[in-house]
Amino acid sequence: MSAYITLATPMVDEECLIEAIVELGFDRSALVCSVTPIALRGWQQGRSAHIVLPKERTGDAFNDIGFLKGPAGYVAVLSDDHAVYGRTWLAKVGDRYKSYWNAKQARLAEADRLRIEEERRRLVEAQRVAVHERAKKLGYVVKEGREGDKIRLVLVKRSY
Repeated sequence: MSAYITLATPMVDEECLIEAIVELGFDRSALVCSVTPIALRGWQQGRSAHIVLPKERTGDAFNDIGFLKGPAGYVAVLSDDHAVYGRTWLAKVGDRYKSYWNAKQARLAEADRLRIEEERRRLVEAQRVAVHERAKKLGYVVKEGREGDKIRLVLVKRSY
């Protein structure tokens, strides 16, 4: 007799989870993803999932495989005795997920660093322009120079 299992997985990012599933050989176009949970077919009757691997595409004649999103991450619902998509496969999905998660976090950190650097550059430029405008109103000429990553402004006023 076959049984289904539900395993809480520490996966919270849908994009990374889908990439892991696809990398392990499941056809992306066959995945069924939904914002609202979809009913699973097979022994899991009454269960639903946000990401579904249809039984016709997994080689299982009886059960869909699903991932239901919960507050602590996705809960995997799958047949315990499936030859390909069982506990071992789920462990591999978890490993690949970690790789995608780490890469995504690195990309986001780099994007955040670049955003902050651009913000800082705009602020410095705005301050430089403000000094130029104020100096001009007061009758000064601004001589600008760079010293490494610093801007040096020298205000010169000629009095004849």
